[in-house]
Amino acid sequence: MQSIQSVSISSRLKGRKDKKYKPLYCPDFGADEKSMETYSWSFGDSVELPSPNTVLPTLRTNFKDNAYWMPTLYTNEKGKVTFGVTYPDDITTWKHYSAAFSDKKQTGLGLSNTKAYKKVAAELALPRFAIEGDQIIAIGKAMNYTGTNTPVALTFTADNYKFVKDTLLSNIITQKLPLTIPTWQRNEKNVLKPIFSLQLPNGYQDGEQRELPIYPAGVERVKGFFTVLDNDTSFDIKTLLDGEVTVHAENSSIDFLLQTLEDLKKYPYECNEQLASKMRAFLSQKKINAALNVPFEHDKTIKAFIKTLEKAQNTDGSWGWWPKARTDYYMTAYILQSLYLAELQGFSSDATAKAKTLLRNTVNYMHHAQAL
Repeated sequence: MQSIQSVSISSRLKGRKDKKYKPLYCPDFGADEKSMETYSWSFGDSVELPSPNTVLPTLRTNFKDNAYWMPTLYTNEKGKVTFGVTYPDDITTWKHYSAAFSDKKQTGLGLSNTKAYKKVAAELALPRFAIEGDQIIAIGKAMNYTGTNTPVALTFTADNYKFVKDTLLSNIITQKLPLTIPTWQRNEKNVLKPIFSLQLPNGYQDGEQRELPIYPAGVERVKGFFTVLDNDTSFDIKTLLDGEVTVHAENSSIDFLLQTLEDLKKYPYECNEQLASKMRAFLSQKKINAALNVPFEHDKTIKAFIKTLEKAQNTDGSWGWWPKARTDYYMTAYILQSLYLAELQGFSSDATAKAKTLLRNTVNYMHHAQAL
């Protein structure tokens, strides 16, 4: 954004006796003080927005949901801290949140707003993404807050398409912009960058260039197979569709299995099912390491998985997909089986007895109901 504002955090404190400031968000207080007012934002004089007579040589292209994050600010002896901010190019109202604390366990929170706008501006609205061959409608909006009618030239460009319109702008004009999404080669980064802009007779310009990700039509399909080569072997690789073919070879099937287990252990999510699956990966690696005479150093990790699953168990002995979630009998059986595999390798758990009792009673009830 062309506007840069000086931002100050003002801590309005009562009866501050110690003039030294700490490396915190707010200054220290006298030991006898118990109260602190809520922190607030105060703003210095802002740089004036460009007038319509100013020629802006660039489009606005930097759009973000957050303007800045300043987590390590120090206040001065007056309890204030000032820093410069260059805002993104969004025309919007920015909300500022300030949090402060001292080594006396005193805290404060403040909120303020900053409006970023132009008297004459152009905005472009696009969908989040598009598919090759789609026909979409982009929305261009021209705004005039000067209070006088102004002749403008509106321009919309995207790939090889260009739209130009001369009109009189009195307040707000919304222009629908039809666009057919092109088809590119799939090895390119498929991003369309449309531009909507306006220009006044005096040379003033404003506009936005936004990115529109383009995805190929259809569903990506991956087909492959796994085989063990016991001896010299030859085979043909045939693909149903055109595309890249990747051949991955390991020295032994154990190497392939260990690599697969590593991928499973790095899975980022931690619902009960994934916790049990990752624990199984460590149990499998422990068994493989024993066969290869290689030390295993993850017993503590397996015990941690067991402890987490025990805490996630419901009071009736069951498990859901998430800790303390609604009972799911498939999940209960899967986790119980996982704990049983751990038990075979010397890892006990108090959760298995309750789960076995629950499943046994459930099966007996079903048999009894069926007999009736």
